[in-house]
Amino acid sequence: MAIIKPFKSVRYHSPKVDTITKFLAPPYDVISEQDRDELYDRSEHNIVRIDFPKDPAKGDKYEQSAALLDKWEQEELLVIESRPAIYVLEDYFIDWHGYRRIRRGFIAVLKVEDFNKGTVFPHEKTFAKHKQDRMNMLKATQAQFNPVFAFYSDGENAIRPVLKNVVDHNLPDWNFRFDDGATRTLWTVTDHRFIDQIIEGMKSRKVFIADGHHRYETALEYAKIKDKELGIEGSDAPHQYALMYFVCTGDEGLSILATHRLLKDIPGYDRSKVLEKLKNSFDIAEIGLEEALNSLDDDPDALSLVIQLGENKFYKLHAKESAMQANSGLKALDDSVRKLNVSICDEMVVKPVIGDLADILDHIKYEIDPNKVNEAVESGKFDMAVYLAPIPIERLEKVASAGQVMPHKSTYFYPKLVTGLVIYRHIH
Repeated sequence: MAIIKPFKSVRYHSPKVDTITKFLAPPYDVISEQDRDELYDRSEHNIVRIDFPKDPAKGDKYEQSAALLDKWEQEELLVIESRPAIYVLEDYFIDWHGYRRIRRGFIAVLKVEDFNKGTVFPHEKTFAKHKQDRMNMLKATQAQFNPVFAFYSDGENAIRPVLKNVVDHNLPDWNFRFDDGATRTLWTVTDHRFIDQIIEGMKSRKVFIADGHHRYETALEYAKIKDKELGIEGSDAPHQYALMYFVCTGDEGLSILATHRLLKDIPGYDRSKVLEKLKNSFDIAEIGLEEALNSLDDDPDALSLVIQLGENKFYKLHAKESAMQANSGLKALDDSVRKLNVSICDEMVVKPVIGDLADILDHIKYEIDPNKVNEAVESGKFDMAVYLAPIPIERLEKVASAGQVMPHKSTYFYPKLVTGLVIYRHIH
């Protein structure tokens, strides 16, 4: 059973904040060094200075983040909500095909539990390195700054009318356009008539993690650690909850993009050698840039993907059934995952080209914009690229429901949730 609650969030104090966008940031895992510099320059009180700080000249950066969070609260730049609330959030944006869309969901806290309990389902693998960073931050600050993005099915249409009612009959707290071009509107809900309907409506729902696997797994592990420290296993305590954003699978604004792969420092890289390695596994045809980009709308089960080897050299790859059946990595996967293009990419392209994947993060970058992928290869910064079609929400739900996970960075939910809009701090 999904147990959600309203909470007293920590928020930027509107009388002291002239333009909220100066203080917010994207999720930490999409911020480059250049992005972080720009966010630092934007304001001395930008949330990135706490959630994703630069390495200090001396001292522990996580403890310094906690001290800075305390300081901002003492200065009342950040204030604690007077009453527990749930927050309705709308994202208005232009999608990758140029259509206007609105995504409407809500932010609350969810009691964390193991994936095998049958309520919360992941869909992607995680990196241990990223989880350790988030654990260090969570232990130091006892706070979560960006919601885990989750989706749920609402066949009975029990929750969406409640959200619409909030939007139609209440004034928002914030309305702003952020760096990614999307306009966010936030409503605070303290009326228990609405809150109780949302809580009750979510009890029977399965919750699927869309984005934020590292943060959810970190929150779960943290809860277990604190339970053991305090000797309160089986109880109900604030540290046992994770900050979550929930959106219905039927929402018109639920948009998933593909995450393309850029590969660099390939051992002994040579274009002809790469094609030689792949020819026994794929039918290969050279194509043009326009055809390559158009193919990104293909079915992710079409067993096809596109690779780029150097400037203006694109190849359509169609996996051979015989090669798939012989591939030990694919054979080990569940039927729900085996024929996805991301699985074929990992097992039949990336592994043969890179070799040992123990240090894969040293060789790979993930990018959603195919034009930026093309530029990165043409500039020579990367040796090659793999372009993928996006995975539909129905396939993602099928994989997660089967208890399976996709390769790292299989999906990109657009637009991302911003950091610092509402903060969940367990000690309040």
